[in-house]
Amino acid sequence: MYLLSSVAEAANDQLEPHYAAVFDLVMRSLQDTNIAICEYAIKAMTALVPNLTSAHGPAFQGLLPLIIQVVTKCIAEDNVDLVSTCMELLHHIIDSRAGQPGRCFEHRARPPRASSV
Repeated sequence: MYLLSSVAEAANDQLEPHYAAVFDLVMRSLQDTNIAICEYAIKAMTALVPNLTSAHGPAFQGLLPLIIQVVTKCIAEDNVDLVSTCMELLHHIIDSRAGQPGRCFEHRARPPRASSV
């Protein structure tokens, strides 16, 4: 997960063709009992959020309950740093328009509209 989080931070756009596999790996990693694995999964997702589009919404939304479980576990263990990292991820999700009803992960670029002259 450390390697994935490093690649996601440095070249997240290169991972886009592999998002399905990345989401699956992150999902399994968030369920790991090793909190360091969870932390790197959260960091990888934080780096990927800016590139997500509506096509990725359903897969990514499946990760949200797992992120909340990690937050709950970290609060119980008094792991303030990882709680902060998780909250940063949730903040990025909200900033990416995921928090706006009906506009989950809106496409980054839209083609120009044809004018009806």
